Amino acid sequence: MSVRDSESTPGLGLPESECSQVQAALTAHAHSSLAWRKEQTRDELEKIKRRVQHTVQAFELSSNRPSLESLQQANMQFVEDMAHLEVIVGDHVNKKKYQQQMTVFIVGYQQLCGERKHILSQLNEFFIQNAKLGEEDSISTCEDMDIELDDVAMQVKDALSAAERATLRLAEISQEIISYMSSTAISNTQKSVLCLSLLCRSRSRLDKAVNQSREDILQLTGKLLQTQADLEYKDERLKELLKQNEAKFLESQYFRSQLETTKITLSSVQQELGLQISMREAEVRRQAARITELERELQERGVNQGSVQEIQPPASQDSECVQPGTSASEAAAMEEPQGQRGEGDPGSRVDIEDLKENSQLRITELQRGNMVSTYCMSGVGFIGLP
Repeated sequence: MSVRDSESTPGLGLPESECSQVQAALTAHAHSSLAWRKEQTRDELEKIKRRVQHTVQAFELSSNRPSLESLQQANMQFVEDMAHLEVIVGDHVNKKKYQQQMTVFIVGYQQLCGERKHILSQLNEFFIQNAKLGEEDSISTCEDMDIELDDVAMQVKDALSAAERATLRLAEISQEIISYMSSTAISNTQKSVLCLSLLCRSRSRLDKAVNQSREDILQLTGKLLQTQADLEYKDERLKELLKQNEAKFLESQYFRSQLETTKITLSSVQQELGLQISMREAEVRRQAARITELERELQERGVNQGSVQEIQPPASQDSECVQPGTSASEAAAMEEPQGQRGEGDPGSRVDIEDLKENSQLRITELQRGNMVSTYCMSGVGFIGLP
């Protein structure tokens, strides 16, 4: 606003030096007839100046002061024409720079200011020339000066009207810029509010998602800890089972070695038992042969002493007391010494009885030994088995 005021003020009024020159020229060349023109022109200039000042003050004291402040803060650039503006906007580097901040482009303002400056310079030259001419010949050129002053007044009025129109146009453009800035600010505010609401919603959703993820992570952590504890327990259990399996394997190896040892021992025992059985069978046969010989001897002795046995009846009772397992020859052998106890040799009779008794006991022991050996051979294969 200060730049625009400084540029518009020279076009709306004249400096004091120019006013003094105008007054001198009017006083010298027009006298009383030009005095009222001078006053009229001055009044018109003052009116235009006051009008411009009122317009500027109204513009500055408008209701959209925040927009004006934002407009003052915004960058403003003056371009000569639309071609220059297209060149500036067409540059990608400048385009990115202008997109980052608000920039107002004013097209043709410099040209308009140049035209105003040219008109004012012409007015200045006119007043200077008229002042010089007035000093030389003020009376002869009064009528010509009236015609020229009318033309100059018309030109001045046209210039002032053009300046006024330009000022009004600038005010309208400023109003449009203010409205555009206001709408842009409102839209940006709405967009920012909308973005803020969306951001709040997304943040709330994100917080919910984070909390849910945190709860899921805690649950998964608990499950992982429980699973890890189960795995550790199962690992320990597996180690115990492996140890038990190893112990069982060692025990089975021990039992297997015992089984092999038992088999070897069994085979040796079977061989020894076979030898013992064969020896005992041979002993039984030898004892049986011995018993047969003894029975034969008893029978021979019984034939020789048959009469003596018939006379002695208790011998039959003694024969009845013989064990049921003894044969007739053994009984005769036992009876023969009794029949001959009083007649024959008592020592030989006792020896025969002892021999018979020992033979009988030996046969019984051998039979028992054979039975035990047979049982051991049939059941020893189960000894030592688990």
